[in-house]
Amino acid sequence: MQISSELDLRAWHRAWLHIVERHPILRTTYTQHQDQPVQVVHPYQEVDVKVTDASSWNLDYLKKQILAEADRPYNLETDPVLRVHLFTRSPEEHIQLLAMHHIAGDMWSFDILLN
Repeated sequence: MQISSELDLRAWHRAWLHIVERHPILRTTYTQHQDQPVQVVHPYQEVDVKVTDASSWNLDYLKKQILAEADRPYNLETDPVLRVHLFTRSPEEHIQLLAMHHIAGDMWSFDILLN
């Protein structure tokens, strides 16, 4: 998602904290108990938020980095199911990558999150 305006990074980060706080599925990890899969809903889970200065990158390198981040595998026992990565090109141009494991939602859910 492209953000074409100045961005208050603290407010942006707080917004993602509130979203994860409000939706237990985003604070859930998965493990096994007696050879059965089990959900573990955490009362708090740090949001996997990264901000990368991409101001000196050309477009091809930026695309490569976005795809690499999107393809990064999940460890469902320890990792958050939602990842938020902001690539900052300038104070008024940002690319926000949201990656969510399909165990946490479908495309309909993801569209609501984007909106």
